[in-house]
Amino acid sequence: MVEKQGEVKKSISAFEATEEIEKLLKLPMPVAQERVLTWIRAGLYLITPGQVEHAVKTNVQVVHLLFNHLHLAHPLVKPLARKLFQIFWDSVSHYLTDAQRLYRILSHNPQIAKTLTSPKGQKWVDNCCIYGYVVMYNFTWL
Repeated sequence: MVEKQGEVKKSISAFEATEEIEKLLKLPMPVAQERVLTWIRAGLYLITPGQVEHAVKTNVQVVHLLFNHLHLAHPLVKPLARKLFQIFWDSVSHYLTDAQRLYRILSHNPQIAKTLTSPKGQKWVDNCCIYGYVVMYNFTWL
């Protein structure tokens, strides 16, 4: 996510994403790791209550929503994103290995929290972690 004067833009172009990744790779590792965690949280915050409700009903995984928001499949972004995820795999897997951590972030919005507290919503969050880990691992390492 690109920060502009203290706020996070809701969307960035593939070119801007590539520039941000290049800047990130030049930062000292602790600063870069915190930035990656911030980007992941920011990406998750972009998911709207309507998207979550639809995703839970139709079993769309959160990783697909993030791929769309962050342009991860774009030919300019994909090679840098893969390298970024390889370097910061611990930060990426941090969110994918703990369903409660993912739930806490997604439920920042009371409407989302209501959807996620249902039995179907809880199962969806669990599945997002399992499926998301597999997708991100394959995207990153294979």
